[in-house]
Amino acid sequence: MKTKELSQEEMILSYLQKGNRLTPIKALLKFDCMRLSGRIFDLRCKGYNIIMEMVEKNGKRFAEYRLYGAEKKNIWQRLKG
Repeated sequence: MKTKELSQEEMILSYLQKGNRLTPIKALLKFDCMRLSGRIFDLRCKGYNIIMEMVEKNGKRFAEYRLYGAEKKNIWQRLKG
């Protein structure tokens, strides 16, 4: 029986649900996703509340995405566990 491969959208959602933050370069390296903003748009259309913050590092500005509330949920799960 063959297992179903996860789509980029599913992998990105799972990553964000764990309380992680995601940048376009990280999405390219981890998920081979060249258009993170497109996947984020699709997830928002499905009702996920994804926050975007502009970050500056080494003189470069880029978007960083996170799922609203996922970080708090992840902390509580770790405390319970």
